[in-house]
Amino acid sequence: MMQIIWITLLSLSTSSYAEITSSIPTETHTGELAFSLLPRGFQKNPRIYMTVITEMSELGKKIAPPTSDSPVYYLAQTTGYHDEGEGVTGEKPMPVADLESKLKQSLAVSHFLPFTKQHKATQVLIFIWGSHNTLNQDTTTQALALNDGDLSQSGAANANVARKNLLSRAALVGGIRFAHDLEIALNKQDLNQTTGIKSFVQSPLEKFIDRDDKTRELVEQAYDDCYYVVVSAYDGAALAHGKRQLLWRTKLTTNSRGLAMSMSLPVLIETGAHYFGKADMEDAATLERNAIAEGQVKVGTPVQVKDKIEPKP
Repeated sequence: MMQIIWITLLSLSTSSYAEITSSIPTETHTGELAFSLLPRGFQKNPRIYMTVITEMSELGKKIAPPTSDSPVYYLAQTTGYHDEGEGVTGEKPMPVADLESKLKQSLAVSHFLPFTKQHKATQVLIFIWGSHNTLNQDTTTQALALNDGDLSQSGAANANVARKNLLSRAALVGGIRFAHDLEIALNKQDLNQTTGIKSFVQSPLEKFIDRDDKTRELVEQAYDDCYYVVVSAYDGAALAHGKRQLLWRTKLTTNSRGLAMSMSLPVLIETGAHYFGKADMEDAATLERNAIAEGQVKVGTPVQVKDKIEPKP
C-alpha cells in the first residue's frame, strides 16, 4: 500500500492540549460515506474516520475510574510498531519518543499520571501501534464465502488466512463482541452454502451488515487496511509477582488508505484522551474529524522580521 507522506507532525499553538482534546467530537459519524473528487492522499486537511472502544475485564470493572481528585498512577511500557495481517506496507515507523509524549499528554486528560516517588504505580500500561493490512481484496472477498465450491485448494487456504485476519481486524475495529458476531454470521453463511440452502431475501452476512449503520461502517473498516493504537492496562501489584491480570484495553483504528502514519497516529492518540480506561463500552464509537484540528498548525520555516518597529510615545 503506497502512502504519500508530505505533511509533517502537527504541533500545538496557543491552545493547550487539554483544550483541543476536550473539543473532540463524539459519535458524529452516521455511517454515510463522505465523497470527495480529490483523493485523501492529495488533500491538505483530509477527513479522518476513526473507531474507538474500551473493553474492561471483570477485575477492571471493580476498580473506580480515575478522577482529577483521585488520579491513577502508572508505569508505561512501549513494545513498539507492529505489522499485522497479510500484507506489509513498508511504512516507516514514527519515532517512539514522539508517540510516547503525545500518549502521556492524552492519558493525563483521562486522569492517568506517571508514577512518582510519592505515588507508586498501581497500573502498568502497555502501548503498541502499527498497521493491519490485507494482501489484496480478492482474498478478503473469498473469506466472506469460505466454502465456495469454486475455490481451489490453495484458494481455500488463502481464504482461511484472510478470514482469520479479517476477524482480527474486526476485534481491533469493533471489539471482541463485534468480531464474535461477525464470525457467527460468516459461519451461518458457510453452513447455508455447504447445505445448498439459498436465501431469497438476505444472506446471514447481509442481515448482519444491514442491522444498523454502525455495523455496516465497522464491517467496512474491518474489511480494509487500517492503522491502530492499543493501550492495555494491567494490575501493577499482580504483574510484580509475575501474574498478568488485564484491567482494561482501549483500541483505536482508522482506515489507512491515502493517509500517512505520521498524520494518523497523533490524531488517534488525541482521540483516546476521552476513552482510555473508560467504563466498558457495549460497542465501538465511530468518530470523525479533520487531520488538522482548530488550534493546530504545521511546523514550517520561521519567518525573520528584519525591520525594527519602534513603540509609539
